[in-house]
Amino acid sequence: SVTLADGRCVFAKLAVTDETAGFLRDEHAVYSRLGASFLPKLLGWDDGDRPLLVIEDLSDAHWPPPWRPGDVEAVTATLAQLRTCTPPDSLARVESDGAELTRWPLVAADPEPLLTVGVCGAEWLDAHLPALIRAAEAAPLDGDHLLHLDVRSDNICIRDGRAMLIDWNWAMVGNPDLDLAGWLPSLEAEGGRPSSCCPTRRSWLR
Repeated sequence: SVTLADGRCVFAKLAVTDETAGFLRDEHAVYSRLGASFLPKLLGWDDGDRPLLVIEDLSDAHWPPPWRPGDVEAVTATLAQLRTCTPPDSLARVESDGAELTRWPLVAADPEPLLTVGVCGAEWLDAHLPALIRAAEAAPLDGDHLLHLDVRSDNICIRDGRAMLIDWNWAMVGNPDLDLAGWLPSLEAEGGRPSSCCPTRRSWLR
C-alpha cells in the first residue's frame, strides 16, 4: 500500500522474479481489457523486466470473513457477470495446463502435507482419495470463459453491496464452474453458509 504525494492511497504490485513478471502481465491483460465493475480501477502500469502494476486501494471495503447477510449472493452475482466477459487473447487455456488443477495424485504420493493442515484425518483420506482422484480426472475443464481461478475470501471484498475480485495472476480460459467449485470449500470452512447459494447456483448454471 503506497501513499502518493497528493495524499492518495494506492496498491502497487512489483514483480520480483520472471514468474511473477508473467503473473503481473496476465493481471494487467485483465484489468486493461475489461474495466468491469468487479475489478479495482487500473491506475498505472510499467512493463519491463520487473513490471509494476498499480490499482486502487480497497482498504475501505469489507473483506470476509465474517460472511454477512447478502455477501454470498454478491459473490455469486459477480461470478455470473464474469461469465459474460470476453477473455483476453493472451491468456492460456485451463485444459492445456490441467495437471495444475488435479493434485490428488500428489497427495496420494505424499499425504503428510495435507494431513498437517488438519482439514481431514488419515482414515478419511484413505477412504476417499480414490474417488477424489477419479473425480479430478473426469472434471470438465475446457470452455471459453474467463476464469479467475483463485476465488477465495482473501481475494474477495464487498463494497456497496458488490463483490470485487483481486489477484488475477492465475487468470485463464476454461469452464466457468471451476471458479464456483474452487470457492465453495473455503466458504464452508469460514462459516459462510454455502447452502444459501445453492438455489442461485442451480438457476445460474442452467
